[in-house]
Amino acid sequence: MNKGFFTGKKILIMGLGRFGGGVDAAEFAVKAGAKVVVTDLAQPQQLADSVDRLKKFADIEFHLGGHKESDFEWADVIIVNPAVPDDNRFLKIACRHNKFITSQVNIFFQLCPATIIGVTGTNGKSTTAALLAHLLRSHEKVWLGGNIGHQPLLAVIDRIGPADMVVLELSSFQTKQLAQIQKGPEVSVLTNLTPNHLDRHGSFADYCAAKENIFRFQKCDVNRPAVSIFNA
Repeated sequence: MNKGFFTGKKILIMGLGRFGGGVDAAEFAVKAGAKVVVTDLAQPQQLADSVDRLKKFADIEFHLGGHKESDFEWADVIIVNPAVPDDNRFLKIACRHNKFITSQVNIFFQLCPATIIGVTGTNGKSTTAALLAHLLRSHEKVWLGGNIGHQPLLAVIDRIGPADMVVLELSSFQTKQLAQIQKGPEVSVLTNLTPNHLDRHGSFADYCAAKENIFRFQKCDVNRPAVSIFNA
């Protein structure tokens, strides 16, 4: 995949959210030359800050306060917020119409030229990711983002170079999505694991399996070996 893949496409952002991921995906898509529609179940007043950040892009349409089946039939590509469960009925509509479904983090993994350090775990991942980025900045050009919120990734992808480092905080929802592209960070960090989000994952075993993707899809390269850190 390259950025040109999105040029001229009809892209639906499913889940604008209030923490920056949907804003980042929408800004990236419109700058890539796509026709962009944003849909979210929340009412416009609940998403006012996120909408305000995208007002400079006059071509973005907002369909807020509920989803429409017609949007999922219209789109070529659907960029899904990680909070949306896999069994969502609108995603099933998209699947029936053979739409390309992806996520902000998956696109970033496919386009990022830099070394990625991924941090996940039940507790402490935000602190660990922020501390890593702070320490690395004394020697490297470092970008911090992911689940940590309000940190652009896709919108700044053209400014990230091969010699840079990217520190990503990754939730279990985001690590689960990595199975779609079978990619993992060059450096994967797990802080700890205790039962969490079982309403979404169904069981502690499935929650752990989602987290394990951060290691499962690391590449074994003798010239650039992957690093896995447990109980960080």
